[in-house]
Amino acid sequence: MKKNNILKWLEENANAKTAEFSASLVPGIKHKIYLVYEQRFAFVMMLKFFCNEKYIDEVLAILAQASPKIWDTKQGLAWAMAECFIKFPDKTKPYLSKLSDEIYKLVKRKILDSKRVSKAVKLMLKNENHADFA
Repeated sequence: MKKNNILKWLEENANAKTAEFSASLVPGIKHKIYLVYEQRFAFVMMLKFFCNEKYIDEVLAILAQASPKIWDTKQGLAWAMAECFIKFPDKTKPYLSKLSDEIYKLVKRKILDSKRVSKAVKLMLKNENHADFA
């Protein structure tokens, strides 16, 4: 099995049990096949450890494919996507259109609530709809 960059990073930077557990979660997001808190954990791991220049493209692709059904996982996904937007707005914008309306609204709310986003960006987001990012 060819390992992606996130799995390589986990192997290099985490202890064996954390790496094994976290690595098992990444494919699950794509296939939507596991427990609520495991999925939320994977989203939070992405925002904490992989929302950087090296992994941003891969993280955004994974997050855009996720379709959580439970409130806690929706919040985790929104939090991760908002963090990506705050750090990499130009790279994240195209992925916002791939989110469901509900997740998009959660992401937008988290961005608007952030103190790390300029007033100009907040004004732009307030005036745009989900369809505007398509």
